[in-house]
Amino acid sequence: MSCPVVLNYVDENYITDFVLQWSLKYPIDKWWRDKYKVSFNSPQHRVLSFIDLRFEYEEDLLFHREERDYKPNTGNWLKEDNRVDQDASLTDSEKMEKYKREFKSMDLSQYTQQ
Repeated sequence: MSCPVVLNYVDENYITDFVLQWSLKYPIDKWWRDKYKVSFNSPQHRVLSFIDLRFEYEEDLLFHREERDYKPNTGNWLKEDNRVDQDASLTDSEKMEKYKREFKSMDLSQYTQQ
C-alpha cells in the first residue's frame, strides 16, 4: 500500500517568507489590493500592470495629501508630502516578525481552491 503523493505541500516558513519578500519588493501592490479589496493572485489582480499601479499610487499622493492654503499664481498647488516609512526604524528581524504577525492574522479561507 502506498501513500498518495502530495503535490501542493509548502511549509509555513516558505509561505511567510514569500509574503514578506513580495511585500518588500512590491509594496504598491499591497496598497492597491487593500484600496480595492482585491485578493492576491485573483483574476483582477493578475491583469494589472505595475506601471498602472505606480501611476495611481503617485497620483493619489499628489492629490490626497493634507489640505493647505492655496496661493494663486505661485505654481504651488500640490499638497504637502506626508509619506512616512513606518518600518524605517525597524531592524530586518523586527520587520520579519511584524510580517509574520500580520500573515497569521490574515483570513486564508478565501484562497482555498476546490
